[in-house]
Amino acid sequence: MTKSHWLKWFAPTPDPNALCSVTWSDELKARSNDVDTKLPEDLTEILFDTVSGSTYAVLDGAVLTNLPDRLASSGLEYTCLYSGEAAEVLGEIAPYLVRLKPGDDLTRDLLTDGQAPWHNWGEAIGVFLHSKSNLQDLRAHLRKFTRLPKWDTGAWVLFRFWQADILAALALKGPYDLTSALLHPSAISRVMLPCGDRFVIVEPDPNAPPRVDRPILSQSTHKAMGRFVQARFFHDLHYDCLAQGEAPESHVSFVLIELQRLGFAGRQTLYDLAHWWCTRDGASVMKTVWAQSELEDTRGFPDLVRRDRLFNLVEEKIADAKQGALSATG
Repeated sequence: MTKSHWLKWFAPTPDPNALCSVTWSDELKARSNDVDTKLPEDLTEILFDTVSGSTYAVLDGAVLTNLPDRLASSGLEYTCLYSGEAAEVLGEIAPYLVRLKPGDDLTRDLLTDGQAPWHNWGEAIGVFLHSKSNLQDLRAHLRKFTRLPKWDTGAWVLFRFWQADILAALALKGPYDLTSALLHPSAISRVMLPCGDRFVIVEPDPNAPPRVDRPILSQSTHKAMGRFVQARFFHDLHYDCLAQGEAPESHVSFVLIELQRLGFAGRQTLYDLAHWWCTRDGASVMKTVWAQSELEDTRGFPDLVRRDRLFNLVEEKIADAKQGALSATG
C-alpha cells in the first residue's frame, strides 16, 4: 500500500473557517535528472509567479547538509535568520532565508528527485514563499517568530515555522492566531509548503488586522501542535504495522484506536504493543479475557510497567501451556 503524507491523511481539506485561503496543489512532479536544466512547468508556475513578488525560501540547515557552503557558492542573495552568538554557534543547522531564481543551480537541486546528496526533493527542506519585500525587511519580519514567549510563563521556545508540515497543519486546521500573524499580507503574499508530492498553498487574508509586533505562543496553538505531532506519529506507526504484512489495514486501525482507548500514550510503548498486536501471535493473545483484563486492571500504571507486565504474563501462559502439554504426554 502506498504511504500517503500524514497531513493529507489528517487534513485532506481545509477548515472552512480558516482565516487564509488554503488549498492543496495537484500532485507535482520534480525535476528528475541533471540533464534537463529546466524545472517542470507546474513547479515553475507555482513557485515563480512574478505577480506575487520575489520567490524566497526558508531552508533548514538541520536537514540540508552543508547548507551555509551551498548558499555561499550559489551566488544568490541570502541571510541567516539567527544573529549574534546563536548564528555563530548554530550556523550549520540554522534556518536561512534565500531569494531564489528559476534557472539557478541551487533552485534546481532543491527541486530534483535524484540519488545525489544534493538532490533534495521529498526532504523536509523548508518552506517557499512570495514577498514584495526585500531580503532584509522580510528577514526582520520572520525573525520575530523564530522564538516565541509562552502564554503562561513567558519562557522562550523555538518555533520552527520552516518545518512545512506543522505550519501547513496550522494553516489547514487552526488555530489561526499565530499563522495569521506570521503570514501577514504586509510581508508575505503567498506561502508554498512542501508536503510529500504536493504543496499546501496559503494566501494571507488581505483584510488581516494590523501586524503583531510581539507574537506569543498561545495555549491553543501549543495544544494544536501537540495534536499534529501525535497525528504524524500514529500515521507513521499505522504504515509501519502494515509493512509487517501480518494484519489487514482494518485490524491495524482497530489496534491503534484500542491502544489509545486503553490509555497508552508513551511512544515507545505504543510502538512495541502495536507491532506485537499486529502479529498473528499478538492478535491471538489479545482475544483472550486474561490479556484484556490485565490491561484494564493496570490503568493508571506507567506505560512501560503495563507493557512489561503483559509480556511477562504472556510468557508465563506459554510456559504453563508447554508444561501442561508435557504432563499430558507423560
